[in-house]
Amino acid sequence: MGGEKYINITFQIGPVGDVGVNGCQTEDVIELLVERIRAFQLTELSCRQNAVAITKLEEANMWLRDRTRARVEQEVEGTMEAHK
Repeated sequence: MGGEKYINITFQIGPVGDVGVNGCQTEDVIELLVERIRAFQLTELSCRQNAVAITKLEEANMWLRDRTRARVEQEVEGTMEAHK
């Protein structure tokens, strides 16, 4: 199909503190998706399914932030060490 736009996503590889920023975080991509669906909600494409999708994506980001909080508390954030 002509006229379609594609994106390339480069995810962060390695801890930012060690290698610097070399890509995006998963949370960044989720937030971008939330913004896109919210834009649909301002048009004739607004629907319950979009609202639920936004809620679930926001929930996913909440759990990822909780993971980061746990990693910070356990002093493994910014390393390749697993948290408990």
